[in-house]
Amino acid sequence: MIDNKTSLRKIIRETLIVKNPALIEAVGLFPLIVVSTSVKSSILVCAATFLILVINAFISSLMLKSVPRYIRVAIYVIISAFVLLPLTYLFSDIVPNEAAKLGITIPLTCVSSLVSLHCERYYVKSPISETFIHSVFSGFGYGAVVLLTGAAREILGNGTFYGFSFDHSYKLPIMLLPCGGLLTLGFLAAILRILRLKLYPHYREEEASDIIAKEGLK
Repeated sequence: MIDNKTSLRKIIRETLIVKNPALIEAVGLFPLIVVSTSVKSSILVCAATFLILVINAFISSLMLKSVPRYIRVAIYVIISAFVLLPLTYLFSDIVPNEAAKLGITIPLTCVSSLVSLHCERYYVKSPISETFIHSVFSGFGYGAVVLLTGAAREILGNGTFYGFSFDHSYKLPIMLLPCGGLLTLGFLAAILRILRLKLYPHYREEEASDIIAKEGLK
């Protein structure tokens, strides 16, 4: 259980910086590279990913501890589909243009490696209180990278921010292509690594980037 401030700080530190899902663990990168080309589309990606991560985490911690691993992974996909189905219709009603630009990205979130990895590594082995806090801050850590990526690519590629135009003539259309997403992620990962080494030098490189659970999985 999260019974003191030290444990809470450790979870926040690891999910946001030391083991950031996108920049350190390198999971859930498809939306970042392909469709996070604006702030608006990034917000939709954040909302969908956050919901399926937290809901899957809650159910895996509460109900799936005794279920075999190969069945659990299929259950994550089914849960995600049930969450994303109404969410997709909601996006289409509220922001139809942005939802259309996302194409199949939101449905593909059902099989996100972010959900399956974190559920298997952390949540299915943890108490519900710790699971909830860890999943929320993991969602925040991933979402922050999505928003930063979308904002940077929109500003550099379109010369806009949230649809509002900047009065400058320098645009880099390449930033709106998948290679632009990879470049943005590379720069963000380098910045985060420098920050991590300065703030938390006691973390070894292999500990920060290790995404394989050390404990045996059922």
